[in-house]
Amino acid sequence: MTDNRPLDDAGMPLLAEALPRSLRNLIADDGYACTFQTMGQYRTALLKAFDAAVATHRTEMGKLRHVARACVTVNDTLAESGHFPFGCPERLFLTRTSDLLHELADKAGA
Repeated sequence: MTDNRPLDDAGMPLLAEALPRSLRNLIADDGYACTFQTMGQYRTALLKAFDAAVATHRTEMGKLRHVARACVTVNDTLAESGHFPFGCPERLFLTRTSDLLHELADKAGA
Protein backbone atom coordinates (compact mmCIF):
# COMPACT_ATOMS: atom_id res chain seq x y z
CA MET A 1 0.00 0.00 0.00
CA THR A 2 1.40 3.39 -1.02
CA ASP A 3 1.26 6.38 1.32
CA ASN A 4 0.07 9.31 -0.80
CA ARG A 5 -0.08 11.96 1.93
CA PRO A 6 1.40 15.34 0.92
CA LEU A 7 4.92 15.96 2.24
CA ASP A 8 6.78 19.08 3.33
CA ASP A 9 10.28 20.05 2.13
CA ALA A 10 11.88 17.64 4.64
CA GLY A 11 9.84 14.72 3.33
CA MET A 12 7.59 14.59 6.40
CA PRO A 13 3.77 14.59 6.32
CA LEU A 14 2.32 18.09 6.37
CA LEU A 15 1.15 19.30 9.76
CA ALA A 16 -2.49 18.96 8.74
CA GLU A 17 -1.81 15.33 7.87
CA ALA A 18 0.24 14.65 10.99
CA LEU A 19 -2.29 15.91 13.52
CA PRO A 20 -4.50 13.29 15.06
CA ARG A 21 -7.73 12.52 13.28
CA SER A 22 -9.56 13.29 16.54
CA LEU A 23 -8.46 16.95 16.35
CA ARG A 24 -9.74 17.26 12.81
CA ASN A 25 -13.01 15.65 13.85
CA LEU A 26 -13.29 18.09 16.77
CA ILE A 27 -12.95 21.06 14.42
CA ALA A 28 -15.50 19.60 12.00
CA ASP A 29 -18.04 18.81 14.76
CA ASP A 30 -20.79 21.47 14.58
CA GLY A 31 -22.45 20.01 17.67
CA TYR A 32 -19.29 20.58 19.68
CA ALA A 33 -18.97 24.13 18.36
CA CYS A 34 -22.56 24.90 19.38
CA THR A 35 -21.82 24.08 23.03
CA PHE A 36 -19.83 27.30 23.44
CA GLN A 37 -21.46 30.63 24.26
CA THR A 38 -18.81 32.70 22.52
CA MET A 39 -16.40 32.35 19.65
CA GLY A 40 -13.59 33.09 22.12
CA GLN A 41 -14.48 30.06 24.26
CA TYR A 42 -14.61 27.86 21.17
CA ARG A 43 -11.29 29.21 19.90
CA THR A 44 -9.65 28.63 23.31
CA ALA A 45 -10.90 25.02 23.39
CA LEU A 46 -9.56 24.36 19.88
CA LEU A 47 -6.19 25.90 20.75
CA LYS A 48 -5.95 23.70 23.86
CA ALA A 49 -6.72 20.62 21.76
CA PHE A 50 -4.10 21.67 19.22
CA ASP A 51 -1.49 22.28 21.93
CA ALA A 52 -2.22 18.86 23.42
CA ALA A 53 -1.73 17.22 20.00
CA VAL A 54 1.59 19.04 19.50
CA ALA A 55 2.73 18.05 23.00
CA THR A 56 1.89 14.41 22.25
CA HIS A 57 3.91 14.64 19.03
CA ARG A 58 6.90 16.06 20.91
CA THR A 59 6.64 13.30 23.51
CA GLU A 60 6.72 10.66 20.77
CA MET A 61 9.78 12.28 19.18
CA GLY A 62 11.42 12.36 22.62
CA LYS A 63 10.86 8.61 22.85
CA LEU A 64 12.64 8.17 19.51
CA ARG A 65 15.62 10.11 20.82
CA HIS A 66 15.65 8.07 24.04
CA VAL A 67 15.81 4.80 22.08
CA ALA A 68 18.53 6.28 19.85
CA ARG A 69 20.62 7.15 22.92
CA ALA A 70 20.06 3.62 24.28
CA CYS A 71 21.40 2.19 21.01
CA VAL A 72 24.55 4.29 21.44
CA THR A 73 24.96 3.08 25.02
CA VAL A 74 24.58 -0.58 24.04
CA ASN A 75 27.00 -0.07 21.13
CA ASP A 76 29.55 1.46 23.53
CA THR A 77 29.11 -1.45 25.94
CA LEU A 78 29.68 -3.95 23.14
CA ALA A 79 32.82 -2.08 22.09
CA GLU A 80 34.19 -2.11 25.64
CA SER A 81 33.54 -5.84 26.00
CA GLY A 82 36.06 -6.58 23.26
CA HIS A 83 33.84 -9.37 21.88
CA PHE A 84 32.29 -7.25 19.16
CA PRO A 85 34.90 -5.54 16.95
CA PHE A 86 34.26 -2.31 15.08
CA GLY A 87 32.29 -3.03 11.91
CA CYS A 88 30.65 -6.23 13.14
CA PRO A 89 26.95 -6.59 12.15
CA GLU A 90 25.65 -6.01 15.68
CA ARG A 91 27.47 -2.71 16.10
CA LEU A 92 26.63 -1.56 12.57
CA PHE A 93 22.96 -2.24 13.28
CA LEU A 94 23.04 -0.21 16.50
CA THR A 95 24.90 2.70 14.90
CA ARG A 96 22.60 2.86 11.89
CA THR A 97 19.48 2.51 14.03
CA SER A 98 20.59 5.34 16.29
CA ASP A 99 21.38 7.57 13.29
CA LEU A 100 18.01 6.81 11.70
CA LEU A 101 16.05 7.54 14.88
CA HIS A 102 17.84 10.85 15.41
CA GLU A 103 17.22 11.78 11.77
CA LEU A 104 13.51 10.99 12.08
CA ALA A 105 13.21 13.07 15.24
CA ASP A 106 15.09 15.96 13.60
CA LYS A 107 12.83 15.90 10.54
CA ALA A 108 9.75 15.87 12.76
CA GLY A 109 11.04 18.97 14.53
CA ALA A 110 11.56 17.51 17.99
